[in-house]
Amino acid sequence: MLSLRIAYVAILVSVGLVRFFWHRKAEILKAGETDVPEGGPIWVARLVLMPLWGISIIGWPIHPPWFAFQELPFNEPIRWVGVAIAVAGVGVLAWVHKTLGENFSPFLRIRENHQLVENCPYRWVRHPMYTSFALIFLGTVILTASSVMFVVAAMAMGAIAVRTRQEEAMLIERFGDSYREYRNRTGALFPRIFPAS
Repeated sequence: MLSLRIAYVAILVSVGLVRFFWHRKAEILKAGETDVPEGGPIWVARLVLMPLWGISIIGWPIHPPWFAFQELPFNEPIRWVGVAIAVAGVGVLAWVHKTLGENFSPFLRIRENHQLVENCPYRWVRHPMYTSFALIFLGTVILTASSVMFVVAAMAMGAIAVRTRQEEAMLIERFGDSYREYRNRTGALFPRIFPAS
């Protein structure tokens, strides 16, 4: 159990370092750039989810028995599969940030020289950053075997679904038919198996 706790903390620290590094590189809003309002549902989700996620991520590695009453039936080998999934998610997150470069923003923002990124993971998936979050959430749920984590992760993915729709509307407004064509040949979170008709 201790080794799983160490792996869990290492994953969280890795996510924090990747996000911190690229958030620092994200430029301050400049003339000619606009932020799109995210709306009430996203802010409500953040207000509800952040405390729950914070309690979960701090509480489980400190004292897992606090979460034992709702432990999911995953044995240790399965939980190490969760570690591998979460680590893959961290790798995808770093890849996405590197690919986006100056196009990255933690906000729904159109930059003055905003470009439609279609290379690296964006060649197959329109929202690979959200894919990385999905992998990290899934991995940590399996790793911790926590039903509380499952509920929080499911709520987070619901908020991501809302945010994805907002982001796509913003990009259609900015890039028009170029984005529509790109959307038709890529998957939202995972590569499209069959092309859109």
